[in-house]
Amino acid sequence: MRTNLKINEERLNKVIKEIVEEVLFNTLPKHDPTFDAYWATLQGAPYIIKEGLIKSYPIENVVHAISEMFNLFNYENKTDKNKELYYLDCGESKYSGIIGLSEFSQNKTKRIEIIVRKNDFNQADFDRYFLKYGWFCSFSNKMEFYKNLIVFIYEKKFDIDVTDAVLEKKYIYHICPNIYLNKINLKGLVPKFSSWNIYHNPERIYFFVNEISHEQFLKTVGNFNKGKNIYNLNDGWSLLKVDVSSLTNSPSFYLDPRMKNGVYTMDSISPENIEIIDYIKEKNND
Repeated sequence: MRTNLKINEERLNKVIKEIVEEVLFNTLPKHDPTFDAYWATLQGAPYIIKEGLIKSYPIENVVHAISEMFNLFNYENKTDKNKELYYLDCGESKYSGIIGLSEFSQNKTKRIEIIVRKNDFNQADFDRYFLKYGWFCSFSNKMEFYKNLIVFIYEKKFDIDVTDAVLEKKYIYHICPNIYLNKINLKGLVPKFSSWNIYHNPERIYFFVNEISHEQFLKTVGNFNKGKNIYNLNDGWSLLKVDVSSLTNSPSFYLDPRMKNGVYTMDSISPENIEIIDYIKEKNND
């Protein structure tokens, strides 16, 4: 038997409102009962970037929300920070840790710094919330001079969009180990997780926006993995030139906070747009 269900506009609006609230409640992290941190975070709309990916929420809102959830001391000056570090290391602090802004990067980009006792929290405790806000952990390590503390640095997953400026350049440049050249010739450049030196990066491809000389190429490769025989490990390195003027998939490019004149994309680059312009086979090659 078929039944026709009638619903008026007021009831329809109420149903839609309930569905939206349910989606938000189950998608975003739960906060304190007063909902202060919850609403502070929601002030950063819009939250969605292309293809349904979550945009990076404003740094001040994220710091406020995380500090409320984990009982972290939100420091405003270095004196208070140093005092709290001491009490935290000695186990006498009323807070679970400290949180604040860090500008220690090549481009003075603000990042979020969290310091906690190493046995109280791990990266996964914070990741499940930060990732929902569009941030990721780029660095974690023990605190120098504080034996009991560990530091986490979180960066925006989507930084400043510089797509228009990149497209005006016509060419951008990428350095890669030669062991990947066969894959690049077949599939092009594909975003992937990487770990260079002390930093960890989500699935991205990094580029230089300015032309690189052979001397700069050698210096950059030498800085990638200092102290390791990277030439034998990777069978040398190649400098690639990418023609962005003929890309057909409309990739987006974002400012790299850790590298001057650097950008990244989370979109693939087809092999037709890539050309090898310099090559290092052995360590002593010119």
